[in-house]
Amino acid sequence: MIEPVKGYMEPFFTQRWTLFAPTVLAQSRWLLVSCRTEDGQRGRQEHGYVDITQPLRELKRSYRLTPADRLDRAQMAGLSMLQAPDDEAVRRLLAKPDDTAAYRDAVANVERERNKRRENGTRLLARVASAACTRLYPGEKVVEVGVRVATRKAPPFSRRMEPEEAGETSYADLPWQPFEVTETL
Repeated sequence: MIEPVKGYMEPFFTQRWTLFAPTVLAQSRWLLVSCRTEDGQRGRQEHGYVDITQPLRELKRSYRLTPADRLDRAQMAGLSMLQAPDDEAVRRLLAKPDDTAAYRDAVANVERERNKRRENGTRLLARVASAACTRLYPGEKVVEVGVRVATRKAPPFSRRMEPEEAGETSYADLPWQPFEVTETL
């Protein structure tokens, strides 16, 4: 009796273990912002990179209900759009190349969606950087904004007692974007 029921139910209720044990996030990411300002006397000036993520996270740790959570989410949404891995269906599609028109169309659609997602992520991060530059340099006219994404990998398990700063840090610079006027809260 069990085998016929199992044969009937198995295809519908089979799940992969990855649903219950996802890949653990073993890295920290944050944004650094640089601003190019312009005024009549000194000309164009480029300011150094400023960390805009850590102050928001400190506010989130200090106060449970704070608007810093929403601001941090906007930053992380832009990062995830920029660095999002492909989903399972795309990985399976690209793993089995085929020389048909339908396959080429599907790959073209995948590439178009990737590019669109990256453009949206870059624009969102540029808007976040524009808002930060407005806040950082209120008396100056901001012309361009630069975004640097910092990623620190967690130390391996064998060095788990060391501080997080012991991990390897890498930086990725996005191209300079024009300043966008954003509404302040």
